[in-house]
Amino acid sequence: MSEAKLAMNKKDPGRALCVAFGTIVVLSCLAGLFVAYRFFRGTGAAAAIFVLAMLVLFVGAEFAERDRVLRKAGRDVRFVARLLCKDLAVLLALAFVLEFLTLVGSPASSALSPHAWKLKRVVIFWGISFIAFGGISYFFGDDRKRWGRRLSLFVWQLRALALPALVALAFAVVFGLAAAAFARISLPVAFLFFFALAFSVGAIVAYVRGSELSLEAAFLAVLLSSGLFMAAAIPGFHAGLDEQIHYRHSVELSYIVDSEHTLADRVYEMSSKGEGRIINLAPNGSMQWSADDIATYSGGLDANDSFDTVTVEPGYGPELLVINAFGYVPSACGLWLGRLLHLPFSAVIVLGRFFNLLFYGIVCAIAIWVTPIKKRTLALVSLLPLSIFTASFYSYDPWLTSLMFLATAMVLRARSERAVLSTRFKVALLLVFFLGLAPKAVYFPLMGLVFLIPRECFRSTRDRVRFILCASAVVAFMAASFALPMLVTNGGSVTDTRGGSDVNASGQVAFILQDVPRYLGIFGNYVVTDYVEPVNLGSGLLWYGYYQGMSRLSIGLFAACAILVSMLFVVLTDYAGEEDRGVSIGARLWTLFCVVITVFLIVTALYVSFNPVGATGRIEGVQRRYLLPVMGCLLALVLSTRIRLPFSQRGMDAFALSVCTAFAFLCSWLLIAVNVLA
Repeated sequence: MSEAKLAMNKKDPGRALCVAFGTIVVLSCLAGLFVAYRFFRGTGAAAAIFVLAMLVLFVGAEFAERDRVLRKAGRDVRFVARLLCKDLAVLLALAFVLEFLTLVGSPASSALSPHAWKLKRVVIFWGISFIAFGGISYFFGDDRKRWGRRLSLFVWQLRALALPALVALAFAVVFGLAAAAFARISLPVAFLFFFALAFSVGAIVAYVRGSELSLEAAFLAVLLSSGLFMAAAIPGFHAGLDEQIHYRHSVELSYIVDSEHTLADRVYEMSSKGEGRIINLAPNGSMQWSADDIATYSGGLDANDSFDTVTVEPGYGPELLVINAFGYVPSACGLWLGRLLHLPFSAVIVLGRFFNLLFYGIVCAIAIWVTPIKKRTLALVSLLPLSIFTASFYSYDPWLTSLMFLATAMVLRARSERAVLSTRFKVALLLVFFLGLAPKAVYFPLMGLVFLIPRECFRSTRDRVRFILCASAVVAFMAASFALPMLVTNGGSVTDTRGGSDVNASGQVAFILQDVPRYLGIFGNYVVTDYVEPVNLGSGLLWYGYYQGMSRLSIGLFAACAILVSMLFVVLTDYAGEEDRGVSIGARLWTLFCVVITVFLIVTALYVSFNPVGATGRIEGVQRRYLLPVMGCLLALVLSTRIRLPFSQRGMDAFALSVCTAFAFLCSWLLIAVNVLA
């Protein structure tokens, strides 16, 4: 920047106004944070802090990043005030529209009743509008046309899926009728399964034949079709892991305040787990659900979803007071839309699940698009049977996993291009990490990946130090939110009664601190001999929660070995050529260190909260789905090679998609369609 321009900016009253106004907003935000901490429930300060925080984003988007506004403000300060008031009015009107639509979908409230309107919810909707407006203005404001063209091209290339969809429809009709007649599978389940299978295969064929279809578009088609089968085919009970808990939190978030629960909601939340392979017994007492059983059960839920069975829980839900609530946003949006459309309860359940799956798929597709290297590896990990199963039900795990994949992709992009990173890119990277870690702060060591960004990606040493300090602040916040509740209460706040009556978190913490070497031995023995033991790991990747996994079938050992071998083959041969600069030994060791520390914290947290004091051997409660968020960086960085086979990139990509599709539908057929929904 020239000296003349610097002098002009120093005298610019518009810039001075922006700095002064921004300082006032920041101070007001801090004051609001203090008020929220002291009087959160009683005064509704949550809404105030929301608006004040979003004002910071708004001011930054409107002033700091838009030269046109700054230049105009330098000549006419009143222009700034008019622009601000105009946008505030528009966003306030949008907040009232959202409140109106919420009441339209509410089973017990009426938009025509003045008493039904909630001022707190309107203010929070106003804050959400600020988030959307500020985020779009900041990240896409200057390049709206370019991003619009990219989105249009992506949508346009989806026309290549029209023929696969028609073929899949015909395939589903023929084989669905055959399966219903000879295999005694209910017709709707059989039709949905064979349509999803045929459409996935068709998308892969369209991609490998050189159509305009990109890898991320083919990936999204395979993921949504295979995931939709699980989300829609299983009856309206909590089939996912702890789904009843996640569903309740999603319902509370969809109302924001004064959530309404019908009898159908309560039945869904309280449905009990059976002793066998499936979480619910069918009405006839068996573990298999016929088409009539599904229709009877779903019809009963739909009938109980009426206004005369509603109970209102006043105030904010407990989960809304913590940052975990971010992970429930996609499913809450699905429930909100389902109620607005007045769909039957069973359809609303499916729509909430689908929105969770859709968010996971879109973020993972963006991650594949963002990274110039290791695209195949990220697609493979995102399409593992365990990944699809987890994303198809109510849970905050898909939020965490997909955003960690996106953060990994952004780090890979920075390492590959070695160009100076824009401020927006750095802010976006930190924001992705923050939002991804919000539901499960125990994964905060993964933020160590930002140290892998080369020095030449920063304008100066000062710029790099500033970025590292910001990243360290996020790490400190997440570490504190994870560790402080356990340390302050000596473990008492994290005791999980599902682990049994012998569980005592306070005693477990004392045991670990008194004999750290012994606990490290317990941890190491469990991880090496059980948690990441190859056969167990392979079986875990084919695990469908309450429906168990392929290990209980005769082909279980073969399937576990096959998926591990296929994964290693795809990962070790994923080399993009000159764009892939390779990974140094130091970078591999640092990534491995971050992953090991993350796994240590996960296992330790569950050892404290879910196991008797001093327990040895198997550590209960630790599931292999907890490895999914770390698998992206582990496979893309630690196992990076420069092996390139003499096959086309599209052919290798299609092989990776085919492997995942084969295993996903094999698990869905053997573990769900045949054994549950026959």
